[in-house]
Amino acid sequence: MRKILLLSVVALLLLSCRTQKTTFVNHNVAQSETLIRLQPAKIITSAGFDFLSYENGQYQMIRYSYIIWKKHHTQHCQISLYPKKHYKIEEDSLIGEGWMTASMFKQYRNYQPSFKCFSERFLDLSNDEKIQVLDGMSDKIQERQVSDFKKIPADLLNGLNNMGKDTSSTLNKYEAKYLNFIFGLESSNLDFGKAKVGFLGSKEDFFKQERELFSNGAESGVGDCVLYIFSATQKDACGDYDAAITYWHKAIIPAGTVVKWLRKKPTANSH
Repeated sequence: MRKILLLSVVALLLLSCRTQKTTFVNHNVAQSETLIRLQPAKIITSAGFDFLSYENGQYQMIRYSYIIWKKHHTQHCQISLYPKKHYKIEEDSLIGEGWMTASMFKQYRNYQPSFKCFSERFLDLSNDEKIQVLDGMSDKIQERQVSDFKKIPADLLNGLNNMGKDTSSTLNKYEAKYLNFIFGLESSNLDFGKAKVGFLGSKEDFFKQERELFSNGAESGVGDCVLYIFSATQKDACGDYDAAITYWHKAIIPAGTVVKWLRKKPTANSH
């Protein structure tokens, strides 16, 4: 009986996925309304939303990844915001890419129980309103944008010998400028020059590795670098850090785990 019930559930889920409509949009629509797509469309509890908008003559994509789980019969979710990216899109390249208007996206009505984690009326919101909701819930995560030493200005590289010389979570001007560049934070509201930044492992180790890689002729710097920009709540929970940097982790660590690690970090790494 259990096997029959399980097979029935699987069949219904597959049928649901197969009956999703194939939709197409063109440039006229894409340039007048923010578009959305679900990635991947068949995995609802661990997926992502992409939003495509047209600004100043170019397309800009924002990606949010999320995980939904249940604990003690209560639904929880974690959302991560990834960097905005700009794209040059040809006239016919929107076709078949899964982009939808807010009205088209309502075809996912059967997923509303999961989407309630974001908002009770998530599917009824405009795509711009969805972005506002997700922004308010997101962990701000930024992966390293520039790893190739050839793309880093010489004046920044020349300052490597002045970086990572102490354990202070307050960055000196060389460290702040370097991190600002490699993470591409020109438009961010995080000011590395004023921020308290935690490193997992340590600031000394991070810049020592970066310096050695450059000195030894490596093509790129420390890998798998991720910057976490904390909300006010996360800042309070982790010991007043504004941000954290992890490196050499193949998978992106949940922000909640990073907060816990910082909370246990020795006070010697503070101001």
